[in-house]
Amino acid sequence: MDWVKALSPKLGSISSVSEKKLGSLWAGYGFVSRLIVKPQQQSYIAKQVRPPPNGKGVGHERKVHSYEVECSWYSGPAQYAASAGVNIPLPVLVEKDGSGFTIVLKDLEPDFPNKSMKGAMGVKELKPALEWLARFHSAFWSSPASQQRPSTESLWPQGTFWHLGTRMEEFDSMDSDDWLRDKAHEIDARLRGFSSFAALQAGETPSNQHQTLVHGDFKAANLLFSSNSTEAAAYDFQYVGRGLGALDVAYLIICSSSLPVVEQSEDELLAHYHHHLMSCLDARGQSDKSYTMEVLRCVYACMKLCVSMRARVFVCVRVCVMMACVCTLIGTCCQ
Repeated sequence: MDWVKALSPKLGSISSVSEKKLGSLWAGYGFVSRLIVKPQQQSYIAKQVRPPPNGKGVGHERKVHSYEVECSWYSGPAQYAASAGVNIPLPVLVEKDGSGFTIVLKDLEPDFPNKSMKGAMGVKELKPALEWLARFHSAFWSSPASQQRPSTESLWPQGTFWHLGTRMEEFDSMDSDDWLRDKAHEIDARLRGFSSFAALQAGETPSNQHQTLVHGDFKAANLLFSSNSTEAAAYDFQYVGRGLGALDVAYLIICSSSLPVVEQSEDELLAHYHHHLMSCLDARGQSDKSYTMEVLRCVYACMKLCVSMRARVFVCVRVCVMMACVCTLIGTCCQ
């Protein structure tokens, strides 16, 4: 790509742009590079999405749409989140063409130079990450809604990448007499705020209680930290969408820390998130006293059943569907 031509209208006079490839996107759908713009000597991150032209199937369609969602996020809601004090990379260029998508973002690394090792986050790192979630979730909290909030309709109607709607291939391969298969749609409807699957089918309006935007893939690999590790920043918004914020909390704690941290510090960490969420909501004039620690603990307990498997990854059909199904108990807790 001719970066000078592409970025000059956004950044002003540019003499040259050097590019260094940092890595490939999942399944070879493109790559990420660092751009150094001269004479400003400013650093940017370029995400160039190039889906295979012969790609097909549910998985391919989901990946492509995830990048469409990320473009939508950076084209609108991201600015609002940043104004609410959420540390994210702000966009310089967001484009879609016949070959894919191009997103150029301000580089977070100068202000957030530290990165956590996957699966090794301690309490010191988890706490600023949870504070990030509290600010993010409060900015998009459902009730009462801010009149200044931008539309999020172009994002996922159900955030995260492990709910039932993203696992239908696994669902279809389950045994017909499996109890999880029998209950899956009913439980999934509850997670989405419906009173029942019949209510979803009837086109009834779902409840917004405790709903917000969820990051959807909030883990160590998508986080950076300040030099003293007191502040966190997050990126990779492919699966941002509507959901219960505690899904992000549970996914972070269980999938990005060690077992001793989960066993010894989870109550402390949940209380830390809840305190900061309540403080952020109060500061925004959106106090929600119905979101108690008991509700949060119920969500967390349901998620723990799903993700604290021995390998702690969703590697088999049954675990994939259980992740989608069991976490919908959260809907019952929050009604």
